[in-house]
Amino acid sequence: MNTLRWIYLATAAFIPLALYFFVLLNRRILRERIGNASVKYAMDHLPMGIAFYREDGLILLDNEAMQSLSLKLMHQRLMNGKDFHAFLLTAPAGSDFTSDGSAEAFHVISGEEVWMMQRDLRTEDGVPVVQLTAYDISELYARERELEGQVQKLRDTEAQLTQYQSRVRERAQTQAYLAAKERIHDSLGQVLLSTRYYLTEKDAKITQEEVLSAWEKTIDELDRFGTGDTKTPEEMSFLRPLEQAADALGATLNVQGHPSTDDVRMQKLVIACTRVAMINAVRHGDADEITLSFDDTGADAGWTFRISNNGRIPDVINEGGGLKSMRARVEKEGGTVSYETSPSFTVIVHVPAGGGE
Repeated sequence: MNTLRWIYLATAAFIPLALYFFVLLNRRILRERIGNASVKYAMDHLPMGIAFYREDGLILLDNEAMQSLSLKLMHQRLMNGKDFHAFLLTAPAGSDFTSDGSAEAFHVISGEEVWMMQRDLRTEDGVPVVQLTAYDISELYARERELEGQVQKLRDTEAQLTQYQSRVRERAQTQAYLAAKERIHDSLGQVLLSTRYYLTEKDAKITQEEVLSAWEKTIDELDRFGTGDTKTPEEMSFLRPLEQAADALGATLNVQGHPSTDDVRMQKLVIACTRVAMINAVRHGDADEITLSFDDTGADAGWTFRISNNGRIPDVINEGGGLKSMRARVEKEGGTVSYETSPSFTVIVHVPAGGGE
């Protein structure tokens, strides 16, 4: 009786203990199964392809995206990560894709689909593990190619505009040459007539000094014409302060176009703006050549002139004291100041007809 009692008590104590260990064991098994399945599920739903493999290529873990990429490019399932990486990087003859880049990061291009491949070496529990990741950048790559096409179109347009400007300048120079030639012809005719009148008329109303002065001016204009300078004497007088300022700065001033010389206020504005632009170009851009050009516009359109240089083009245009004062002066006349940075740094000033009145 006592024996049965002890057996009953031992059984009653053992059963709960056995159940407890049984539950713990099943929880561990269930946790491990759910954990591995969860990792695999999460990897299969990543937006990129990913694979982990040992240095000898043995696959440890991958996802469906990487398997799909292997089927598409190698026409077989991913079995060896090292071989797959080498295959993508070298793109053997007969492959329906191309690749470019280094072993650690390269592009794989197949038709309109583009992947960016990245290889990283990691260490897990002291064991080297390679991670190979494939990012689908097809849309980004297509947009980049589209932008490159647009940039090339802009470059072509810029080249055409530069060529057009060159032709306009050549035409303006030709017109200036012809005008100077005609002006010199008239000056020679006039000075010859004056000289003949002085020599043949006893009571000539012209002095020897006036005749010699006329010859000096004509000879000076001939000399300048021979060097390609086609500016009129009035223009020479108007632009002389700028030429002197350029000389003082160690630069050369080139003038293109023919500014109107009737409006003294505008002439002073041109001189003031050009001086500021020259000083900035020489001091901050190491320029040694300044170009002052006038747009061929009628009096009703107002004034537009450009000051460019051959110096460095600034990354950012910061208006210091000189440029600020120049802008204030131009705006006081009702005008505007703008900048161009291609093909050279250019200050553009425009004053409408009647500005400042």
